[in-house]
Amino acid sequence: EVAEVERPEGVDAAKSDGLSAHQELLLSNKAYKAKVKIQSDHFLCPNWATMPESGVQLDVRKGGQKMPTIQLDRNLYYLFGRGKGIVDFVVEHPSASRVHFALIHDGANKTTYVYDLGSKAGTRIDGKLVPPKKAVLLPDGAMLTVGSSSRSYILRRKSLWEDD
Repeated sequence: EVAEVERPEGVDAAKSDGLSAHQELLLSNKAYKAKVKIQSDHFLCPNWATMPESGVQLDVRKGGQKMPTIQLDRNLYYLFGRGKGIVDFVVEHPSASRVHFALIHDGANKTTYVYDLGSKAGTRIDGKLVPPKKAVLLPDGAMLTVGSSSRSYILRRKSLWEDD
């Protein structure tokens, strides 16, 4: 059974007088609906998730070398792991789980959360282990790592990378 992601402290609850952003996308966006159908056995989008502002991205580094950037501003959440055909972004490392973690946006507060899906090897923010099945704030500029992979992901918002 897929557990519901609890709303982190400080994140507004879904509007009681209307549909959540997730429900609105399910009704209006065929590509999003297909994504959710494939991923629903592994993850259910929380009703507090909202679209991020334009320009949210992950800078990717492997062994200190810059890799292609991952854009994160087109969906409410993204799944990462080894499971090709299930996840949004494949993590090609043996320590990664098939569906390892989710990044969930709270666009209203311009924040992003990491949700480890119970992986065996763990997910870390700046070296600190993320507790499984708990949404944890991923601060702008923080380094995210998966298992024992040497690849790192650094969250950047447009307001931060425009200054570079």
